[in-house]
Amino acid sequence: PGSAEVAAAAAAAASRQWEEGAGEAGPEVEAFIMSGGLRPVKDPAYLLRSFREWHRENNRVWLVIAGPLLDENFARDFLHSLGPPPPPRAPAEDGEDAGGEGSVDWQSWRGGDGVVYVGVLERSVLLDLMRRSTAVVNTSKSEDMCNSLLEAMAVGAPVLARAVPGNLELVRHGRTGLLFRDPAEAVA
Repeated sequence: PGSAEVAAAAAAAASRQWEEGAGEAGPEVEAFIMSGGLRPVKDPAYLLRSFREWHRENNRVWLVIAGPLLDENFARDFLHSLGPPPPPRAPAEDGEDAGGEGSVDWQSWRGGDGVVYVGVLERSVLLDLMRRSTAVVNTSKSEDMCNSLLEAMAVGAPVLARAVPGNLELVRHGRTGLLFRDPAEAVA
């Protein structure tokens, strides 16, 4: 599926979870967007526990993760931490190998419990998602000049960034965004 379909499927999955969950969530969603390639330096798991706990308290809060799988082994382990995998692929009708019968389509992972992975999004879709988000989040262990934070600032989205060199140069706490030093501070 295309990125717009992936995003729509993620939204539909979130809606189903809201309906099946507390049942009190209205149309307002507090979406925090994390955009970047899934690899160890981006540390996408850094806020998972905190966001899941926050989601259990307020089922309108969602962490939406978008980006390519740059380190396949790391990404596979990370995606498994989000929840069960998508169903295995069916064999291709045209006889072409679409990743192999029974293989997992890693780009179609969904997750749950307040965290969802939507795969790679077209730039316009991603920027619109950032613009409509509660905040764009960066959890990197190390940064030079974070593109997703620059993009967020360019579209007027609030930013929430881990206080590491690079982010400390880009974000002025309380003026151009918020910085956090640990997961509890990020969701406070």
